[in-house]
Amino acid sequence: VVYSCHPVVLDEKNLYISSDYPHYIRYYLNKQFGENAIILFSSGASGDIDPIKRGSFEFADEFGKKIADSIMKSKITLLKTDKINFKKDVLKLKFEKIPSLKDSERILSVYKAQYENSIKKKLPELEIKIIKTFYEWAESLKTKIENKNIKKSTDTELSILSIDDIAFVFFPGEIFSEIGILLNDLSPYSETFFCGCSNGDIGYIGTEDACKRGGYEIDDAYKYYNSLKFNKNSGNIILRESLKLLHSMYNNR
Repeated sequence: VVYSCHPVVLDEKNLYISSDYPHYIRYYLNKQFGENAIILFSSGASGDIDPIKRGSFEFADEFGKKIADSIMKSKITLLKTDKINFKKDVLKLKFEKIPSLKDSERILSVYKAQYENSIKKKLPELEIKIIKTFYEWAESLKTKIENKNIKKSTDTELSILSIDDIAFVFFPGEIFSEIGILLNDLSPYSETFFCGCSNGDIGYIGTEDACKRGGYEIDDAYKYYNSLKFNKNSGNIILRESLKLLHSMYNNR
C-alpha cells in the first residue's frame, strides 16, 4: 500500500507510540485476506500532505478503514513474473547559501532570547521544547561555522525496484506530492510509486514554487534535523535523476 499522506492523524498531543492510520489499513486488510497476509505500507510522496481530520484514534480508524475499503473494491490479481530489477545511485544535493559567522551569531541571539523569554513567561511545555530545539540548532550552526566544519551539500541514495511493469522509487526524504505525481506521469513504467522516508530521512524536499512560498516544511523543519535548507532545485534533481534511472532500467529489461 502506497498512500501519500503523513501518518499524523494522532497529532502532537498524542504521547503513545503508534503506527497511526496505517495500523488500521493493515487491520482491515488482514480481516479480509487473512492474518498471514503481509501488508507493506509506504507514505509515498507526502511531504505537503496531512490528514484533514486529526486528534483521535477514532479518526485514525475511520481514515484507515476508508483506504482499506477502496483497496478491497479494486481488482486485485497475483502478479507472476521473473522480470525483477534493482538499481541505485548516489545524488549530491546542495544546501542554500551558508550563513556567515556574523549572521549565525545574529540567528543564535534571536533564538536564545526567544528561549529565555519562553521560560520566563512559563509557556506550555511543548512550545518551550520547540523553541529550545531551534535554539540548539542555532548553537550547532554557529559552532560548525566557527570550526569550518559545515557541509555545503549532502550525498544521499536513490534506489529503484522494478517488478514487471511496476516501479518503486525509494528515497530517504519527505518529497512533496507534486514531484511524486510528475514522476508517475513521466515514467516509462505503467505504474511508478514514490516511497519516501526509505532507508532514512534527510528532511523535506519541496518544489521550486513551494520553496518560494515557504512555510513549516521549507523554513523550519530542517532545524529539527540539525541541517540546513535544501537548494530550491533539489526536487528537480531528484525527479530528473529518478527518470534517468527508470528509463535506463526500462530500456534494458
